[in-house]
Amino acid sequence: MKFDNIIIGGGHSGLQKGMELLSKGETVLAVAKGESSRRFRDDSYDHLQERKRFTDAGGVFFMGDTVLRGKIEDGILKAVFTANHGTTPMEAKRFWLATGSFFSKGLESSADKVWEPVFGLDLNCEGDHTSWVVPDFYADQPFMHFGVVTDCEGHPRINGEIVSNLYAIGSITGR
Repeated sequence: MKFDNIIIGGGHSGLQKGMELLSKGETVLAVAKGESSRRFRDDSYDHLQERKRFTDAGGVFFMGDTVLRGKIEDGILKAVFTANHGTTPMEAKRFWLATGSFFSKGLESSADKVWEPVFGLDLNCEGDHTSWVVPDFYADQPFMHFGVVTDCEGHPRINGEIVSNLYAIGSITGR
């Protein structure tokens, strides 16, 4: 399957980017494992309505699927592979990582590390677990600002190397 753009994550940030790309006449696939976590922060947000606008505009939406890995060669993401489509490559000119942060599992953690689970992207996470949180539960928690490291155009890095056709958008950036 080939598209101009593949969005990994079908929440608000991903679908907004998808609508922008569709309005330019580009083809867009969005792959999402579940509902958007935005509804926990915004009572007025209607994910089903936003997804309908996206598909009505010509977007393709794979709900209930998960991107497991990508094929990267010479700093270019060639294809992604999903749980439901197995060895069938999903190819695109550009890929948009909009998987969110911890609540939507765009970032995962253990007691001693934090990681981005699809590509193993570099993160702006420093220190050990004791520096990731503050005792006051209601205070601004440092871990909520963790995200992937990008250049000024939004390209993330793997081991310091830019992936030139991959862009990080939304809360995966930690901003």
